[in-house]
Amino acid sequence: MVLASGLEPVGFWKLFFVGIGQGILMWTGALPCVLLVVLLNRSYIISVIITFFYTVINYIFGINDYFIMQPFGFNPGTLLPGSLAFRWFYQYFDTSNPTAQMTELMEQISPYFVTTSQVFLVIVLESVAFLTLIALVYKRQSC
Repeated sequence: MVLASGLEPVGFWKLFFVGIGQGILMWTGALPCVLLVVLLNRSYIISVIITFFYTVINYIFGINDYFIMQPFGFNPGTLLPGSLAFRWFYQYFDTSNPTAQMTELMEQISPYFVTTSQVFLVIVLESVAFLTLIALVYKRQSC
C-alpha cells in the first residue's frame, strides 16, 4: 500500500525482518510448553492452565532486571525466551524522539543487548533440543 501510494518505506525491511525474527523467537519460546503438554498427555484444561502460567512467568522474566541484565552466556537471561527476545529486540527500538525514561532504560540495558547471530544460535540449539524431546515423548507414548 505504501509503495502504491508513492511513498518510500524508510526502514521497512529492517523492521520486517525484526518482526520475522520475533515470530521465530515466539515459536521457539512455545516449545517447552508444547513439551509439557505432550509429556503430561492430559485434558485440554490442563494444557490451557500450563500455557497460561508458562506465558505469565515468561513475561515476568522478560521484563525483570535480574534476567535482562546478564551477559551472554549460560544463564537464565540467555536461555529464557522472554528475556532473550527483549535483549535482542530493544536494540532496534526507535529512539529518534526519546523520553527521559526511555533514555535511562536504553542506557541501563544496552550493555546487555545480544546480536542476531547470538540469538539465533541459542534458539536453534533450544529448538533442536525441544523438538528432539517432543519426538522422543511421542515415540514413547505410541509404543
